[in-house]
Amino acid sequence: MDASLRYEPEPAAREFATVLNFSDSRGILRAAEQCNGSGDCRKSHLMGGTMCPSYMATRNERDTTRARANILREVLTRSHQANPFDSDEIAAVMDLCLSCKGCKSECPSNVDGSAAQSRMAATVS
Repeated sequence: MDASLRYEPEPAAREFATVLNFSDSRGILRAAEQCNGSGDCRKSHLMGGTMCPSYMATRNERDTTRARANILREVLTRSHQANPFDSDEIAAVMDLCLSCKGCKSECPSNVDGSAAQSRMAATVS
């Protein structure tokens, strides 16, 4: 099995300097890679919890933690910009992140979308 994989064989993983400490995940890219795609971040209000209030309000997939992790992973892996965080794609999905940390506590993979959003905001500001 060597076709249609997320990454090409043995990609050169870029490292990114961050103000926040992502050492427990071995960097911000690997923190985004923790998303397993299960879609728990698409909970409805009937299921309870605090998972992503912006998604709860919009019901738009791009406002889920999964979408935020996927675009972050994609841009950080494939971008050739000196500062890939200065990206319209990342800004579009991070725009409604409230930094409430609901994703960190309720995501089965503990994806922390607010830490990624903080990193992006610190870079672009």
